[in-house]
Amino acid sequence: MPAERTMPSPKVAQVEARAIIPQRKVETSDILKRIEATFVKHGVVDMDFRTLLVFRQMAPAERAEYAWSLYRDALADVSGEQIKAKEGKMSEEGKTKLALSKSLLRDSEVRAVFDAAVGRHIAEREIRNGSYKEYREQRRRIKNAERMFDEAARHIFSARDAGQSKPLNQTMFQQAKLTLEAERESLETSLETFPHLSARVSWERLRKHQTELAETKFCWFDSRRKILEQIEAAALETQGRPILLEGESGTGKTSLVAVAAKNLTGLMPFKGPLGEHVRLQDALLSREIEGGASFIGYGALTQAMSGKASSRDQEPKHQGGVYVQDELNALESDAQFAIVKAASGVMPGQPYQLPFVGHVEVQPNFLFIAMQNKASPKYPRHKTDVAVRREFAKTIQVPYLEQTADNPELFELFLVSLMDSNGRMRMARSDLEPPFKKDTKDPSQEAGVDKGDGRIERQLLDAPKQGGALWRFAQAIDQLYKSFSGPPAKTVLSDRGDAQYLRSFVRDPGIYSGWLQSYRDTGERKPLNEFLNVRIQDLLATSGLTDDDAKIVRDIFKHYGFIAVSQRGTSAQEKAAPAMAILTPEAIGRLSPRVKFLAKEGYTKIESGTVVIDGQPVTYSTRDLPSALIEKPRKEPTSGLLFSVIGRHPDGRLVLREVGSATNVKLLSEATVVTWEEAAAPRPEPKKRREALEPWEEQIIERSRKWHQEFFGKVFDHPPLPRAATKERAELWERLGFELLYLPPVVMQESDNYPRWKKKPGKRHTPNQQHGIEFFDELQAIQDFPENKANPHLAGLALNALPGCWILRDTRKKPNYDQGKQAYENDVATQTLLKQLATQNILNPEAKDGLRNNIHPSVFDKPEFWQAFRRLFDLEDAPDVTIRLPRVVEQNVMGQGPEWDGTRTYEWSEEYYRSGYRLIAGDSDSGGASRVAWYVRARAHIGFRPQVVFSHTVGDLEPWDLELWNEKMEKLRSTESRNLSTFFEKQIDVPPVPAEFTPERLEKWEQLGLEVHYIPPEKMTKGRKLKKWKKRPNDWFYQQISEGKLPPTALELPAGWYVLDGRSKPSYQEGDQMYENDPLADALRELNRRGLISQTNYDKSKQLDPSSRFGLSPDDFEKSEVINALAEALDIPPANLSLPPAILSNFLANLYHPEWGETDTSEWQKETYGSGLRLIAGHSVHGGASSVHWHDGAYASLGFRPLGRFSS
Repeated sequence: MPAERTMPSPKVAQVEARAIIPQRKVETSDILKRIEATFVKHGVVDMDFRTLLVFRQMAPAERAEYAWSLYRDALADVSGEQIKAKEGKMSEEGKTKLALSKSLLRDSEVRAVFDAAVGRHIAEREIRNGSYKEYREQRRRIKNAERMFDEAARHIFSARDAGQSKPLNQTMFQQAKLTLEAERESLETSLETFPHLSARVSWERLRKHQTELAETKFCWFDSRRKILEQIEAAALETQGRPILLEGESGTGKTSLVAVAAKNLTGLMPFKGPLGEHVRLQDALLSREIEGGASFIGYGALTQAMSGKASSRDQEPKHQGGVYVQDELNALESDAQFAIVKAASGVMPGQPYQLPFVGHVEVQPNFLFIAMQNKASPKYPRHKTDVAVRREFAKTIQVPYLEQTADNPELFELFLVSLMDSNGRMRMARSDLEPPFKKDTKDPSQEAGVDKGDGRIERQLLDAPKQGGALWRFAQAIDQLYKSFSGPPAKTVLSDRGDAQYLRSFVRDPGIYSGWLQSYRDTGERKPLNEFLNVRIQDLLATSGLTDDDAKIVRDIFKHYGFIAVSQRGTSAQEKAAPAMAILTPEAIGRLSPRVKFLAKEGYTKIESGTVVIDGQPVTYSTRDLPSALIEKPRKEPTSGLLFSVIGRHPDGRLVLREVGSATNVKLLSEATVVTWEEAAAPRPEPKKRREALEPWEEQIIERSRKWHQEFFGKVFDHPPLPRAATKERAELWERLGFELLYLPPVVMQESDNYPRWKKKPGKRHTPNQQHGIEFFDELQAIQDFPENKANPHLAGLALNALPGCWILRDTRKKPNYDQGKQAYENDVATQTLLKQLATQNILNPEAKDGLRNNIHPSVFDKPEFWQAFRRLFDLEDAPDVTIRLPRVVEQNVMGQGPEWDGTRTYEWSEEYYRSGYRLIAGDSDSGGASRVAWYVRARAHIGFRPQVVFSHTVGDLEPWDLELWNEKMEKLRSTESRNLSTFFEKQIDVPPVPAEFTPERLEKWEQLGLEVHYIPPEKMTKGRKLKKWKKRPNDWFYQQISEGKLPPTALELPAGWYVLDGRSKPSYQEGDQMYENDPLADALRELNRRGLISQTNYDKSKQLDPSSRFGLSPDDFEKSEVINALAEALDIPPANLSLPPAILSNFLANLYHPEWGETDTSEWQKETYGSGLRLIAGHSVHGGASSVHWHDGAYASLGFRPLGRFSS
């Protein structure tokens, strides 16, 4: 064993671990040589692929894929077994494949693509290293453990008649369970650490499932294997009682039981009779006549019990088997009870009394398993009585395949359905992949969260109409299964209540898998989205669905971008077939979101490495290193040099390398390294952000500030211009008639009065109060329409709230109606664009003249429509940019004045009013900007104007600042997770910070004395035991909840990221007390001046300081003017601002601010209590943080503490 070394050695050199066996690149010339030799041997005749139209229509990449597949198939045809079977001759089909492969590979374009793809494939194999070898070894251990589990289960199961299984079998079984749990968890951790390995493993899993699907029509996903293990484990614990499997049609119950039976008994299961009128006798026996002699034929149940086929058998033919009664609750209740009761308690080795036969001995391998669908009105099923259910030793639920980001089994089933026998996929990536966040500069590349260790954490967008057709199809099918499962499952149609659930429609996953296999096997050329649309329409037309079910199925598919057909019959997602590129195994593996991380360019992190010490290679592992020792370098006490831990020697010691050196390597015990001082590694000074604005930027900001002053009578703080706003683009936009404007985060309340807000939206603001809808009265109803809830452009915003970001607005005047011939002025660019879209069938037939009117409202839901405007505005590669219609409130605010308000036409809005009906606004004859109506068809007097929305996020940072920002946010998340995990005594994972958390905002919040914290979704019940929860709410609080005077949700911490005021609560000083350095003082003083609040004592005996937080009434916090003013002072959107719920105040005081409960003042809480009352909390005399009660009016000792809540 090497001794500890501390001296540097000139012989030490870092050796980068690469492939175990170097791979030689195979080029087309090598393959062609082998093909030529086969041609001569088997008399193959040349062919020209150009004679086949299908190959002429293909791109080079697709031809290259076919060349490889044809070559592999031809190789199989000339393998030893194949040739032997055909008496040394190659089949004519094999010859054709080989000839086509040769012809394709001789094409120069195909050769170039093929050689490049082979290069990528070899590169993938070379980057696999010790980690891949370790993975294969780990998979081998898992497979051995699964085999040990099955074998031990079989031995224990078969020994039940002996009374006790052998200790060795029990040990094997328990060891297998422990090994499977540990190895599976370890494997998943390893795959997160090594992105290349994870992608390769993902592909290998998919290929294994492809083989399973081809051979058995069933894929053994992890969830199915775990259910199998549940069945086998339950079989050992039944004590003669049956097992019940319960799940919907198509969940795989039959296949699972078949494999369980084979594993436990070596036999396929004995299947009981089916049908509504089945009796116990049908499962037990029947009278038979053969050769003039009568005998008793044994039914499936008796065969499984006795091992005999009939009364003529003298001895058992086998040791019994598994009897399966499928569709148990399809039997009449009496039959259910009779069959289950007959088999319940039947123990191996004991006699069983059989009618007309007498006793038969129950064989050691007998087991009764029943299967049924869940009880539901949608099945013609009989109730399974409680007495029957009691007979089952265990009920195992069998759900549908999962479809989540962590376990996308349904999507992977569909992927393998498109995979050929060689593990290849001849399709475009864009047809397949989920909607991962893309790099804005290169949309072919993914973007994500830089973990700082060479890995990029992938980000899967919650965007139902984005991503490849296959992912969206899997999402839609998952929703259909949830809809069919019924409560408590929730679907994307959850706003419909019980109307979201299907009554009769369900299809086995194998049906949908079959669609995709036919797409693969027929070489279908149309885009996958178009193919699926046709199949979906056929399904709806031929399935005999009820009207209600048909609507649910159609709406779910439409939610995910299918069957959204325009007037010309062109789907919202259909377009020309996307270009196919050759997908390497890793590229195919990365299609699954199960692969959580990508490797940055040049990333070669390995699971093991090698250094050379004294001329001898020393291999070390990078796994299971102590996190405290690898986060930062350590300073060697004697030399002062910094060393980083790079791995662990097999004998347990740590391998360290000097920071910045490739040769100074040490091998030391962990106990020694722990004593070294932790030191920060040197890092380059970050570049400074430029401070001065250029003249063109100043001009844009000044113009926006001027608009603020004219409309609001004041100027809001402006964030920096978006990064996409370059000088060249700004000049282009101006030529197109567009200009940048900052719309502040203001909730526009009907009671607000701003200098230029003369025409508020809604019926009562139109002439004679008779035109359109009452916008402010219907805000919630509009917000709740399914189309609006599903629209990501409306997410997180109240309908009457301005967005708080820069927009690019169309400045041109809205034209007057002119028999449909009216045109927007200076609109040549948009007219040209619309004509192009019309020729591509993206627009409806009426919109053919390039004018902005006569466009059907559904056109604005098409991504390709807005993509065209991205190109027009030169924003194809711009980050955090959305192009959409203006929202009603935006239309109204920007439409004050004759340019938009004074003409006799309407314009479309972003919001829908009901299914298919979109809102419109602006006709001068019926109220102008106040007139808000709705319409469903294309009309000559309705136009539109595009609007660009720039989300101000950390994407606007310079690259050098972004690195520091990401590091800061990761530290914040780590700190929050540590604090919360300590408090709740379990691991609390903290999500990424919200997009609204920008560096400018955090800096401002810090200056204002505000804090940022994450609050997890925890329920703070009275009896919950938490050591750190020392000051719990008082009994009165819990009593009000139990009596229904406060809702049950009052116990729940509302999850999210919070911005809160962490300053101390002052002690009472006869109403003169003030919060220290209060950022709300100016806003409160102004509200007081305007008469909106009046700080006073309850008896008005004393007027308090107008800038004080004390003395406000509970009703003051219901006034929009008050909320808007407080939100502006704290730079928090008004929709995000509120008072804290009482349970949240209590939690924060316990974890972060115990001093809040040490002063003799109280603070208003969010919850109201009865009429005119509101909860208060925090008074030290009444329990401090534990004190919760109510109050009804202003009081000199009652203050408040607003906070902002943001979702991740």
